[in-house]
Amino acid sequence: MAGGSTFYRGHGFTLIELMVTIAIGAILMVVAVPGFQSFQRSSAVFSAASSFASALNTARAEAIKEGRPVIVRPATGTNWTTGWIAFVDVNGDGTYAASDGDILLLQQASLPPGVTTPTTTALPGFVDTAGAVYVRYNQYGNPTVATMTMPRSIDFTASSGSNVTTRRVILNAVGRARTCDPIPPQNQATCVP
Repeated sequence: MAGGSTFYRGHGFTLIELMVTIAIGAILMVVAVPGFQSFQRSSAVFSAASSFASALNTARAEAIKEGRPVIVRPATGTNWTTGWIAFVDVNGDGTYAASDGDILLLQQASLPPGVTTPTTTALPGFVDTAGAVYVRYNQYGNPTVATMTMPRSIDFTASSGSNVTTRRVILNAVGRARTCDPIPPQNQATCVP
C-alpha cells in the first residue's frame, strides 16, 4: 500500500479480557476461601486431638516399660490449650523436675489459635481433689487418680460462626486413648466415654 500505514496487532490481553480474568479469579477465591478455612480448622482440631491421644498412649506404654508412674499434664497451669508434657515421675511428687531425675518423654507446644478444650471444671476425671489437672499411669498402665471414674473424655473444638469442628479423645478404663467425632450423625453412638 502506497502512502498508507500498516497496523500491527500485538499479542496480549485487552483490558476487557484482563478484567474478565480478574473477575473469574475473584469469584473462585470467594468460593474456595471458606472451604479452605474449614479444612484448616478441621486439620488443626484433628491434629491436636491425635497428638493428645498419642501422648496418653505413649505415657501408658512407658509406664509399663519403666515400671514407674508416668504423668501427662498441661505444660502450664490447668489448661490443656497451653500444650502438655509427659514424663516419668521418678520421685512420685507429680511435678516434672529434671534435677529430681524425672525423665521428659514428650512436650507439646500450645494449641493453634482457635482450638480450645473445656475448662477444668468440665473434666472432673482429669482433676484430683487438690485441683491439679493430669493423667497419671501406674506401673501396670492403668490411669490412677483418687477421684477418677473411667472412662473419661476431653473435646478439642474450633468454631467459626455456626460451623463447629470437634474431635473427642476418650480414655478408657485400662488407660488406652482413642479419638472420635462426637457430632451427629458420625459415629455418635460409639463416641461416648
